[in-house]
Amino acid sequence: NQFHDFDEMAVTAASAWDQRYRKIGNGPDYGFAHQLNMPLVQLSHIGWKSGLHIETGTPRESVGIVIQVAGKQRLRMNGRELRADRIALLHAPKAYDLLNAEDTTYIVLAIEARRLMRHAEAHWGRLPGRFDSLSEIVTGFPGGQQAISALLRECLYLGYQNPEYLNDPAIQDSVVDEMLDTVFLNSRMPANQPLPRQRHQMARKAAQYLEDNIGEEISLRAMCEHTGVSERSLRQGFLECFGVTPNTFVRRARLFRLRDTLKDPANEHSTITANALQLGVAHLGRLPSEYKSLFGELPSETLRRARA
Repeated sequence: NQFHDFDEMAVTAASAWDQRYRKIGNGPDYGFAHQLNMPLVQLSHIGWKSGLHIETGTPRESVGIVIQVAGKQRLRMNGRELRADRIALLHAPKAYDLLNAEDTTYIVLAIEARRLMRHAEAHWGRLPGRFDSLSEIVTGFPGGQQAISALLRECLYLGYQNPEYLNDPAIQDSVVDEMLDTVFLNSRMPANQPLPRQRHQMARKAAQYLEDNIGEEISLRAMCEHTGVSERSLRQGFLECFGVTPNTFVRRARLFRLRDTLKDPANEHSTITANALQLGVAHLGRLPSEYKSLFGELPSETLRRARA
């Protein structure tokens, strides 16, 4: 769904949501509301020139994650200001009031509560108290909030540009994992608990399994089956050993292998795309930027130096 007219947005929303919109203030009556609806998630990106009062509740058995993108801390939730370093959590079946002042833009991600809990525990270990009693979490790193909102917007517009791409349940599952990993990697975690050595060993075993099968489609579940540990333990093991989640480790490992391939003079007649696909590199549109962030140059520059 894509709305640029207030009246249309006020009467048409994602079917899974219970939402009511009301204009407040005297600002211009235009803006945008972009929504992506999949069986696993509902994702919205909303910005309006006028103020909005939104009465909402997240879909049944879900949690809503609210991130302010722009607006100088002018988004309020149930009367409380949502600070720039905070992420709001909306727990079903509670009702919430969001007061969106003029020129405020924010993102809402609604996802199944059990899945969100599983990812939170994987990154943070044992959760303190009742997680569903928390109304906020804190972005724990400089630029964390920007990193989260950028990834969520990228996923949203991926759906607009390539809707058929997200029809694949396996791709949907991967996109949801990436969104949640980004949220929790960039959020403040409780104090670390003592960590078993076995978890580290299993993470290294899974990493070797990846190296041996670099060109195959390897899921987190496959790595868990190979190592005999749970998703939570494997995620924690990767974070402790390598500082990244399994999904990020897989992407980086393939980029390192791609770089080795491009530097090999024997492959001077092959293309970057062909090599990337052979190694299972997904998101080809993001390949140049991810490659450059790791190696300081574009894939084409690596290939050109090798041929020279």
